[in-house]
Amino acid sequence: MGGLAYTFKNVTPRQERPVNNPLVTIATCTRNRADLLRETLSSILVQQYDPVEIIVVDDGSTDGTKKTIADYKDKIVYHSQENSGFARALNTACRLARGEYIAINDDDDLMPPDRISRLYEALCRFPRAVLAVGEAEMIDSAGNRTGKLSTYALKGNSDAPILIENGYGAILWPLITPATCATLFRRADGERIGWIDERFRRSADTDFFSRLALLGPIVYVPQVVAYYRRGHTSMWSDNIANNLLCEYNNLVLFEKHLKSVHAGQKEITERLQARMLHTLKRLAFLIRHAEDVPWEIERDFIRQKKGLPLLGLKKRLSYEWYARMRLPLASVIKGLMKTAAQR
Repeated sequence: MGGLAYTFKNVTPRQERPVNNPLVTIATCTRNRADLLRETLSSILVQQYDPVEIIVVDDGSTDGTKKTIADYKDKIVYHSQENSGFARALNTACRLARGEYIAINDDDDLMPPDRISRLYEALCRFPRAVLAVGEAEMIDSAGNRTGKLSTYALKGNSDAPILIENGYGAILWPLITPATCATLFRRADGERIGWIDERFRRSADTDFFSRLALLGPIVYVPQVVAYYRRGHTSMWSDNIANNLLCEYNNLVLFEKHLKSVHAGQKEITERLQARMLHTLKRLAFLIRHAEDVPWEIERDFIRQKKGLPLLGLKKRLSYEWYARMRLPLASVIKGLMKTAAQR
């Protein structure tokens, strides 16, 4: 696609809105990304919706983040804390929020000017909905648009919002995987479910949105409401250590929700078990190729076989075959082929 996601100098400034619009808090957590944060804040400050409150929680930055924030003076609420991780920083931001609605935006992602207005209008159209979710378009590390969308499985014949009654099942299926930067929800509902589960180093957002969806339906907005940056240094960097932590947190996520799913929800139970089996196999593969395994994975997965007891016999046997037979055999074959090629 090319081209910057938005040239913010040329964006139409905020439009006048009715005085009865509820306050929306835009919550951003940051750590050592002063250069990206400036561009993110520029995109937030040109939102067409009004009024908004902008909160930035600095999770122990050691770069020029504080100086960057100072340039915005009274335009944002700034809170600094010791480095405690994404989940705790996000909880801090949400608890500081005064808005009736909250929009989360990571410090490296960008907001089109109509993000808040589109999502808020969808929630007004479907007042029973507890979460509005739009499309996110991927941008590269330089902010160039790629044309690649989050592309949810659910598509309509128009740009009209679509109400999903079983939002919980849709998120965990996954029919929809909400990108944090493409959502809007009520602060009161976040309080009702106890905000973010801080045990998660990854997958905290998926867990939060799925629990939120237990309160009611969600509404899907089939339009781009966020630009999601990939390809730079982040928690999702593509290396074995990060992939191990991501898959381990997926395992914790599926285990948590399998334990809480009602007995009659057979379809979602089977789906969660299938996703857990896939995750267990991925963990086994990554551990075989990792130079070092984090201690919690060593303790919970390797020693205690976390997750396996929640699978049926057939799936447990499938995992054991893969981990004990298929992976070692594949390694032997790979070694023989490498030796033959060297000769």
